[in-house]
Amino acid sequence: MFGCKKSNQEKTISTTEKISAKAQTELTANSVNLDDYTLTLEDNFDGVGPLNARWNYRAENTVRGYATILRSNVSYAVSGAGILRLAAKRNGDSFTASQISTQNSFLQKYGYFECRVLVNRTVGPHCSFWIQSPTYGNTNDPGVSGTEIDVFEHHMANGANIARHNLHWNGYGADHQTIGSLETISGLQYGFHTFGVEWTSSAYIFYVDGVERWRTSTAISHTSEYLIFSQEITGFGGNRFTGTYPDFMDIDWVRVYKTRKASVFQECQYKGWAKQLPIGNYTTAQLAALGVTNDAISSISVPSGIKIQLYQGDNFTGPSITLTADNTCLSDENFDDNISSIKVSAN
Repeated sequence: MFGCKKSNQEKTISTTEKISAKAQTELTANSVNLDDYTLTLEDNFDGVGPLNARWNYRAENTVRGYATILRSNVSYAVSGAGILRLAAKRNGDSFTASQISTQNSFLQKYGYFECRVLVNRTVGPHCSFWIQSPTYGNTNDPGVSGTEIDVFEHHMANGANIARHNLHWNGYGADHQTIGSLETISGLQYGFHTFGVEWTSSAYIFYVDGVERWRTSTAISHTSEYLIFSQEITGFGGNRFTGTYPDFMDIDWVRVYKTRKASVFQECQYKGWAKQLPIGNYTTAQLAALGVTNDAISSISVPSGIKIQLYQGDNFTGPSITLTADNTCLSDENFDDNISSIKVSAN
């Protein structure tokens, strides 16, 4: 059911900025263009010993919905097989569930986030891979406080072959807002599938098995967020008493890539239009061809390992400034609405 045991080489966990041979081979089948991305997290869950230290047991011993979240519900499906298993269980009228996250160790703004998962199979529980901000709901500005990005959810109550992509922002109270899409995926309930989201400074693009399924420019987060895998019983999955237990979410691997593109914004605090600039040199005319208006940039986002040189004149002339980190408003540097050419390069 879970395939052959992976070799030690294939199962090596990498946090370097080099894409593993295994990952690079599998990416060739993807429709996602990762030429301007660099691998920042890869976990293939080798099934030996405890979880990698990057993961914490989220919401441990708390009740979420109708189930208590337990560390003991997280295990390996088969020792050494490279499948991490999150369980939902029933004991009489009591239920338990499971969650893990990278909140204490790994957060990232923008990038491509992907996992390979066998979804849950019964009514009651629901499984998901999502990205969350530690400051979610602190303000009613998702750009500042973050957006809950549900890369995928599987609710048997919606149908065995339905994958959900959702966004939530402005907290979970009276100001809560949400938008999403339900996608029919043939054979979703059987076999492993990949689920991914490309999060840029101007859009979210959702993929299943390397095929784009939904995109939106709503509620773009401009803050670093962390990963969550969860197998829960909150009511969204249907009547929990009619399900067959235990029920599982099986995770083969997860990978995260950071962008190597700088982003420029029309207004301070990452407001207005946003454009992504790959490594290269951009004159006024070249910026205009990309939709960047002359003398109209007010804030900049620069990923680690990249630097951006801003020039007040065309053709890289006049006063200039070099940035290697984000700048939420260029007014202090006298470059707000005063940029006519740009160079983006590796730092």
